Amino acid sequence: MQTIESRRRVRSQYGVVALLYALLGAAVARMLLIQAADPLAGDFAQHLTSARNPQGREYSLFTILYRIMDGLWHSDLPIVLFLVAMVLTGVWLCGLFFRRHSPIKNVLLSSVLGIACYCVDPIFLPWLNPYRVLGVQAGGVWHNPTLLGIKTMLMALVLVYISICEQMEDLGAPLPTKKLLLFCALLTVATWIKPNLAMSVEPAIAFFLLFDLCRHRGKGFWKLAALAATVIPSLVVIGWQFMVSFTNAPAGEESGITFALGMEIIVWARRPVCAILQSLAFPLLVLAFSVPQVFKDRKYGFAWAIAGVAYLEHLCLAETGERAGDGNFSWGVQMVMVYLFAVSVIRLVEDWPWLKQRLWGRGIAAAGAVLFLWHTFCGVQYIVLFILNKGYFM
Repeated sequence: MQTIESRRRVRSQYGVVALLYALLGAAVARMLLIQAADPLAGDFAQHLTSARNPQGREYSLFTILYRIMDGLWHSDLPIVLFLVAMVLTGVWLCGLFFRRHSPIKNVLLSSVLGIACYCVDPIFLPWLNPYRVLGVQAGGVWHNPTLLGIKTMLMALVLVYISICEQMEDLGAPLPTKKLLLFCALLTVATWIKPNLAMSVEPAIAFFLLFDLCRHRGKGFWKLAALAATVIPSLVVIGWQFMVSFTNAPAGEESGITFALGMEIIVWARRPVCAILQSLAFPLLVLAFSVPQVFKDRKYGFAWAIAGVAYLEHLCLAETGERAGDGNFSWGVQMVMVYLFAVSVIRLVEDWPWLKQRLWGRGIAAAGAVLFLWHTFCGVQYIVLFILNKGYFM
């Protein structure tokens, strides 16, 4: 009888998860269809136009996939369904990340947290900064399809990377060749979708390669070298993308990259420092009592390393020319939010046994829960407003 009840409970949990996935998928599809019909509602219409222009200078794998799907079906719908599938895959991977790397093993709870981390947005305080996703660093951004792609690829990469690190921690263990090849393939494909992923992830990989090399005093050098070699194909892709984007451009479309401190963030943010705090309120609160874990807990440290690199790029670099106001160095920050919020939730859950023993610890845990729910509420509210207002500009 207990087994039957247990099976019923599991089936009901999967039913609720399926319903939540269906609701999110429908919302994403609706937002994409709105953008396909109105070029001012988001970037999707422009991406479709580029895919349908054989003379276009686009560098993204998605452009090729769109062109193939459009050639087969002559409709936006297959492309929309493809992107919805990408989002739901990312949400599933985030839930899987919780089940593999946290005490949270319940399918329903891990799936809800995966959805929440995928949707989180900055805490909206209009008297500080008037926009919900402009000027702030929002994880729940839905108007750029390639961002949706690299968020999913990031979660896949993280799962493989953490597995590689766990296996290589044993210096006597064999080289995880298959996982390294998979990681290399995922990183190359992700870079081909949007280079911001590699630009943020690869410096973080390099940092921890040096950290591990020093920690083990040079032991396991060739294993670390093998992991380092996995980034080479993606670097080739970045070089090609740079050539496409910044050389031999038609007259009037020339652009470049320049050092411009704060240029991207001040375009839309009235108070840039507040914008960063609004975006990172929950992760920063958790970091306040978890700094040592940055070096002890690889999944946590890797997230902050990626975020740190992404923020440096966002705050220090900008494009020149016709794309100067596009904020293309912000995508790395927006990409990493799903991962950063997920590991921050896990860190809070894992630290709860000692936090609950202290009054201030219980206060911090309660504040963390409130902030996470607030971030999630702002993200869900933004989705609803996007659909109602038929656009992202708000």
